[in-house]
Amino acid sequence: MKGRITLFSFVAASTLAFHSCNKMGHDHGTPVTTNETVNATIAVNANYTYTLPKIGSEIESAITVQAQHASASTVTTDVNGNTVYQYTPVAGYTGTDAVVVTTTGEEDHGGCHHGNQGHHHDNDADDKTTVTTINLTITPAPVATAKTAANSLTAHSN
Repeated sequence: MKGRITLFSFVAASTLAFHSCNKMGHDHGTPVTTNETVNATIAVNANYTYTLPKIGSEIESAITVQAQHASASTVTTDVNGNTVYQYTPVAGYTGTDAVVVTTTGEEDHGGCHHGNQGHHHDNDADDKTTVTTINLTITPAPVATAKTAANSLTAHSN
């Protein structure tokens, strides 16, 4: 009889712990994908930097579609631990360019701990992916016209 009570208590406690973990309102392990579009304009021969969004923990970022008119197009980590996209167009290039950066990580829900063992379920974090499309417009340098140059000389001749 004592064995049955112990077994029943264990089953009841395990069921309650499992149920309370699932009752937290999270669909554990469900992948979530977010699409983000960034539009930027830079001057010819200028550099562009964009800090990618953070996703919980275990961030990995990679260029999934490379820019076609870049002399440099990279994903790095800055001194603060932020993931940063850096772009430099080919010298003298003007026009449009685009790059797609995919960032993946886990969005932590704080875990689901049971008792003093500190047991943590691996599925307490949702896989999250952010696909960032960066559309760049590289503009030519302003061209000084003869009239603009003449006005500039006149204004400064006082």
